[in-house]
This record gives sequence, structure tokens and C-alpha cells, in this order.
Amino acid sequence: MYWYRLYKELRLWWIFRKVANANEDFLAQNNLRVDWIGRIYTVLNMPDEVLGAAEIAQEGWVFQQLPQMTKVLMEMGVADAAFPSLERIEGTNSFLVVLWPDFDALSFWKILGHTLLALTTIILVKLGITLAIDHWASISGFFSKIWNYIF
Repeated sequence: MYWYRLYKELRLWWIFRKVANANEDFLAQNNLRVDWIGRIYTVLNMPDEVLGAAEIAQEGWVFQQLPQMTKVLMEMGVADAAFPSLERIEGTNSFLVVLWPDFDALSFWKILGHTLLALTTIILVKLGITLAIDHWASISGFFSKIWNYIF
């Protein structure tokens, strides 16, 4: 199942990246940019009246700006795949907003772990088959003795 989920996430990433790169000019007109892996992002500068407020109010102001970005993504047809990620830019009065699909299976450690698990399983199955073929006579004799003992 992991490999199927990974395939679906890679496919989603490929489609999202393709759509984002194809609409780069449209995104630029709406103050959004695309990076080299297909993430759509923008920097939001907070107005002075929001700067004096608490941090939760500042984040609330950023969330109020999201419907404008969602409208642009809806016109492109990828709004249902993109999730916002907010990050305060230190030393400035700005937030970095990244719109990107939420990936669970697409991470280096998960891919490495499942690859090692698959390789270990293949090696153990091959070892088991080899042992069974090489020692078939003794294995069948063992089960024959058990069968005769039970019945």
C-alpha cells in the first residue's frame, strides 16, 4: 500500500508542478510565484495597524488574505490540492505563505525505510525458498511424521 500511496503523491506533485509552471505568468499577475519544485508562494507584508497587535491577530490577518489566493488557485484548478503553510520571516513585518499539497508518503526517511523493508522481505523469502528446495526431503519427512503422529 505504501508504494501505491507514494505513486499517487508523486503523480499529484507532478500535476501540481506542471499546472503551476504553466500558469506562472497568471500567478505573477496575482502576486504569487513558483519555485523550482512547483510550490506556489508569496510574501505578505502586514500593514502598520496589524503590527501592534498580538501574534494571533497577525496570523488571523494572514488567514484573511488566503481567500484571494484560493480564488486564483480555483481558476487554475488546483485549489483542492493546495494547503497553506505560514512562516514568519524573522527581522521583518512579513509572512511567507506557501501553497503546496500535503504529502505523507513523500519523504526521504519513509522512502528509505520502506525500500529497506521491501529488500529485507525479498531476501528472506528468497532464502526461505532456497532452504526449502535444498532440504525438501527432510522437510516433507518431518511433516509426514507429524501427520502420522496426530492421526
